[in-house]
Amino acid sequence: MVSDQGKTAIATIYGLLIAALLNDVRRTEVFARLSRLGGASASTTLCYPARSWWNDPFDALNKKVNNGVYSWALFFTSLAYILVLLIVAPLSAGLLAPANVQVRKHTTFERAQLADDFVWQLDSWDLTTFPWLSDFAVIPFWPSDLPNAPLGSSFGDFPLQQWSAETSVYATELDCVPMELTQVYNTTTVIVNYDFPEPDGSFYNFTTNGTAFDLDSHEGCRIKITGATYGTNDWVKHGGGWFAAHADINSLLNDDGHTNATVECQGRSLIFAKSPGVTLESTRVQAHLCSRAMYFADVRVNVTINQSSTLVDLDMAEYHNKRRTWDLTGYSHNLSTFEQAFLSPDWITKFPHHAGALDNELGDDMPWFEGPLLAIAADYANNATELVITADLKYEFSRLYQQFFGEMLLLALQSQWTQALAPGSVAMFEKRISVSAGIGLTLSSLFFLLTCFVALVMYHTRLSRRPLNLYQDPGGIAAAASLMRDERTKMDFQGTDHISKEALGTKLRSHTFSMEHGNLLLIDGSKSEIPPSDRKKDPRPVLLRGWMGPVLLLALCALVAALIVLYQMSRAKTGIHQSAFVYQLNLDVLGATTTMAPYAIVPTLCAVGIKLWFGAIGDIFKRLQPYITMAKAPTKLPNSVMAEYANTPTPFVSVKAIQHSHWLLFVIGIGALATEAFTVGMSALWELEVRNLNHTFSLPRRLVIRDTPILYPWSRDGRMAGPYFSQPQDVILPTVYDKAVQTWLYGAVVELSQSASTPAWTKDTWSFIPLDMLDLQNNVAPFNALNTWFPGQTRNVSFQTTAVRARLDCESLQYSNDQSVWLQKLDFGDRGWNSSNKPPGLTHGYTLTGSANVFGNSNFSCCANETDGVVGDAALGYWSNYDQARRMYEMHMSAKWIVGRPLNGTFQPTNLDYPLWIWPEEPRLLATNCTPLIEQAEAEITAEVETGSVLTYVIKTEPKNLTMAWSDNYLEHNSSADFTGETYHYTISEENVTVSWGNFFWDTLLNSGRSFDILSNPQGMSEPDASRYRSFNFQVRGLNLDFMSFAMLALANNSKEALLDPQTFMNLANTTFGTFFKHYASENVTRLSGGHTYEPVGEKLPWAIGPVLNETNRTTHSTYQGAFATENQTAPISPTIVATYSIPVQQLVMSPIAVYLCLSILALLVLTTIIMYSSNRSHFKALPRDVDTLASTLAFVHGSDRLLDWAQDSAVTKPWYKLRSRQDVQAREQSKRLMAQMGPFKDQDGNEAWGIELVKPKGMAQHHDRQETESQV
Repeated sequence: MVSDQGKTAIATIYGLLIAALLNDVRRTEVFARLSRLGGASASTTLCYPARSWWNDPFDALNKKVNNGVYSWALFFTSLAYILVLLIVAPLSAGLLAPANVQVRKHTTFERAQLADDFVWQLDSWDLTTFPWLSDFAVIPFWPSDLPNAPLGSSFGDFPLQQWSAETSVYATELDCVPMELTQVYNTTTVIVNYDFPEPDGSFYNFTTNGTAFDLDSHEGCRIKITGATYGTNDWVKHGGGWFAAHADINSLLNDDGHTNATVECQGRSLIFAKSPGVTLESTRVQAHLCSRAMYFADVRVNVTINQSSTLVDLDMAEYHNKRRTWDLTGYSHNLSTFEQAFLSPDWITKFPHHAGALDNELGDDMPWFEGPLLAIAADYANNATELVITADLKYEFSRLYQQFFGEMLLLALQSQWTQALAPGSVAMFEKRISVSAGIGLTLSSLFFLLTCFVALVMYHTRLSRRPLNLYQDPGGIAAAASLMRDERTKMDFQGTDHISKEALGTKLRSHTFSMEHGNLLLIDGSKSEIPPSDRKKDPRPVLLRGWMGPVLLLALCALVAALIVLYQMSRAKTGIHQSAFVYQLNLDVLGATTTMAPYAIVPTLCAVGIKLWFGAIGDIFKRLQPYITMAKAPTKLPNSVMAEYANTPTPFVSVKAIQHSHWLLFVIGIGALATEAFTVGMSALWELEVRNLNHTFSLPRRLVIRDTPILYPWSRDGRMAGPYFSQPQDVILPTVYDKAVQTWLYGAVVELSQSASTPAWTKDTWSFIPLDMLDLQNNVAPFNALNTWFPGQTRNVSFQTTAVRARLDCESLQYSNDQSVWLQKLDFGDRGWNSSNKPPGLTHGYTLTGSANVFGNSNFSCCANETDGVVGDAALGYWSNYDQARRMYEMHMSAKWIVGRPLNGTFQPTNLDYPLWIWPEEPRLLATNCTPLIEQAEAEITAEVETGSVLTYVIKTEPKNLTMAWSDNYLEHNSSADFTGETYHYTISEENVTVSWGNFFWDTLLNSGRSFDILSNPQGMSEPDASRYRSFNFQVRGLNLDFMSFAMLALANNSKEALLDPQTFMNLANTTFGTFFKHYASENVTRLSGGHTYEPVGEKLPWAIGPVLNETNRTTHSTYQGAFATENQTAPISPTIVATYSIPVQQLVMSPIAVYLCLSILALLVLTTIIMYSSNRSHFKALPRDVDTLASTLAFVHGSDRLLDWAQDSAVTKPWYKLRSRQDVQAREQSKRLMAQMGPFKDQDGNEAWGIELVKPKGMAQHHDRQETESQV
């Protein structure tokens, strides 16, 4: 508001100065015309009225009015005034405005650099959400004042900002040509079994039938791929594919196939995928022959950070201009190790097809994929036909290759890096006062033009170019009377004292006058008759007539009402956002795009209109006030004929009126001055701000907390040795683990370890029942047109919903400090050890035993942290609720964290049938026992409409235990009543199992680390080490952790030692558990099926499900029926949800200070108007005419002998600052005691006259003695 007032105040002051200049030029224009050679007609001088400002330019260019010349002084002055009034003042209101401006500050950045001897990190940790990885691997950089390098997935703790600096970027590109399948034919293949040599050293071999596929490219490369049509990996029959590097295209084919390639194929890689089929017609193939290149460039990179995401981008044109080939040949860190890792068969450990894939036992119709193609095939549900037809393998492999390359490069950077300083800048959005470029350029041009106009006015108003022949300011009555020295001029005005303005103009219009040495001379005064005056016509100016008062009051009251209504609208919840109010016009001004805002200009124009109206009334009162005063009673000369307001600026009118006791003019002057402040206030009335517009509506409640358990069919074998004899978990859990990357397990560990964004409708460890997006979008669609993008602003919805969370109640186990319970000391001199099987250089060591074995009897052999013979710290961490000895899933879990320095590999004594993982020194262990709690509460949340990201939440009620989450712990039911198959066949019975979502989450999470056992061995038999399957654990150098332990390590800033503190461990375990739960709760939530934790309103178990069976006697029903017995006892809930939709829109906000200022001024103007039109009405009517012309004033004084005689005394009429002698001062002081009155009097010849004459203090004398008057003077 201060900026709005300041800029308009400056424009107002400038306008006042130009107005004063115009006033002086305009009122002296008559004398300039009279002073020209030959004089001028009375119609264009003495009788020429004071016209409105819009007439001045035309009058200046009217040669007929100006004696055949142009009045350049009046033209340039009036043009300057019009520009200030109509353009500068309104535009100044839109010059400055508050706005969210991007402020860029230069600063110093720290930039990571690859060490010269960096080593590839060959374990991908799934950094897909890492902002520094996209189509490029960007070397991170950050402001040097940050304490830590921001290497997470998002930098949400920072306010909205953008970093910009030069850094290195790396990229890989695959240049591929397609290959076509030209032939498919049968062939024979010789199979050699190298795994089992014969005693004579030879190898068993045999011949089998196969199929050959010929591939051709347009460049001459021909590849023949042959595969056997038998065996487990039957890619020939069922489809499959691989990616083979140029080093050995045969590298990924098993012994059942081989590949031949021509020399034109050398140096390039092959992407190959085929659908099922063994004929040319039935087989679809997608193959590409590719060469790879690696580039790097130092370019400027921008990092845009907001609360929910971080975007890293760069100028592609700059990258292509600067990029260079990154050739690492000959370096110790060349790319061969990277490519070996990319082509590693370990992909099968992350992307198994199904349980059998872990042992290479594929189903009869399962396609065979190998290497990195497994990751791509997983996105197509391992469907070879869909993959070949719909996938763009060239693009998919380019992305995968770049992602893998970037992850390996940045992991190497994190382990071995150096730092360097680099210049850069940080741009942040701050609320600043912004200058409109177009308006600024326009105003600058206008002020330059105005300066030129003022200079031209100064040039054209020099006396040599524009003589006036005046000796004093011509503004007052005394000054006008001093012009009447010529007797012919006096005689020409005979009979004009009491006639109307029109009659006076008619009498004098043909007369010619001139100015010479301060005298008005009649040059051509042909006698003319005085026409009769129309006595019925109101002589007052139009603006002072009675009917104008109500019109002005109506306009002022309407403006008051409009301001009050708009102010109330702006304070309302919806605000003023309608397009008619906030409309902005974009214009191109002098090459700069500018925005013209009517909401800023229109109020200023309204204020200018009020100012002009009051200004015009003020001008009338300024010239009439001395006449009105004298018409009422004799008045001292300083307050009458010597009083002059014509050349008084508006701010000083009231001050001068007080000096002369002209109280009505004082009030009007205050009103006129208030209109200037009103103009300033109106210009500051509006501010355009981005505010939230709220709309409240009701939505149907679609989801509630699930109380219906999940139903699974189960084939139960009653025999102990039967293939189906197992816990229900062993059959149900594989349905989760077999989904690999689609599960919530990955999302949770990525959020915790990489600071990735949280799922929709969750915050911290709380998950909230979401709104149905379809219902929401239908309700908010009418308001979407209002929304535009504003920095840091989002469309939000607020509503009350149910919140749910999971937490742990943990305690530290006492045996953590008793090594005898969990650690066995080994003496390598004992039986079973010898020089061939014991660790070299050690006499004793340690191995885990008893309680330290996370899964009962399972042993671990991964992963030591040994480099060049130096053993470093390694960590082992797993959570589990599975009791291997009892083969039971418990409702409590143990979490163990072991830190030590184990040796690489395992060592097996001769007296054991399994190897041991050995620690040369005693490791340290922390073990806790935890029970789960799931709680619900009512919450008020605000979330983004587009993403469902929860911005804020308030828990409204005390969280309470949600017992329904645990109601059905894998309860067994009879087969359904509508089951049509055999309910019992030999020892196998078809049953139903119900499991509550809390139990399902608990078992799924805690057994993810042993998912290999569950997938590969449904009977629960253990294996020594699940190292071949790492979908849900991390097994890299120095770490063997399940997802939960890995997440805790990340939360502890990768400090293995920190997690040995019980309180730290339990706190981080609680956070980790809650985060995994919210990912579980928010996975695949739909309005039709609900999700893991939520269900549609009214969902029930199937009507035909059987009751819960008794565990000991399966022919009877259990007394505990779980959710089956309570599903009809749910509490009533409201069918609707009241939601408030909040959309950021541009709203006009009225400044309260400006509103109160404007209303106060308008109230003052209303009061002034009432006083102005109700006072002195009779005195206004007493004047026979207006005095807006020089002739009208002269007609009132031409016969006033005493007044004329007094006016000839230059000492009396001089301004005070020109009085030089003591006599002049005394004469002026004596004249202050004289009085003048307006009315009838007798002239020196005894004739009746009407006008202004000097009188004695007690009244007007009947006979005036000239000598007496002179003696008084």
